Amino acid sequence: MLSMTGIIIAITSMAGVSATFGQEADHASGKPLLEVRAVGAQIYQCKETDSDGLKWMLREPIATLVDGGRTIGTHSRGPTWKIEDGSSVEGRVLSASTGHSTGNIPESHLAITRNNGRGRLAKATMIERINTNGGMPPSSCSVAGALLAVPYTATYIFRQ
Repeated sequence: MLSMTGIIIAITSMAGVSATFGQEADHASGKPLLEVRAVGAQIYQCKETDSDGLKWMLREPIATLVDGGRTIGTHSRGPTWKIEDGSSVEGRVLSASTGHSTGNIPESHLAITRNNGRGRLAKATMIERINTNGGMPPSSCSVAGALLAVPYTATYIFRQ
């Protein structure tokens, strides 16, 4: 079982992963409400597939959301984003493009499917994930049920 200590060690060992944050995608639309940096891990589980044998499958993200050097929220299974003012959103991927290198999770556009609370995310309708670094698992695994935390960073822009 994956421990929180193991996740923290994996996240803090990201010295080889660098990122440039704050660059908005050319095709962005809608008023930006909030831009945050996510620092965390993509959690994968080794599962049997019909055609490829054992393969790492995304289980959930686990990340801290940072704004101006200060932790303001979390990103987790759902996918869900929660911030300290009590607002939260859930999203669904509309489109994704391959990461700028094979080790990076895709940059993506998400539609917000659920808004909760009255804070900064209350009027958000879209999310962009850009500037992704890390987060992709190896191509195969060998022990069904095994868990793997792959460190990643990204910029999330919440738009109205």
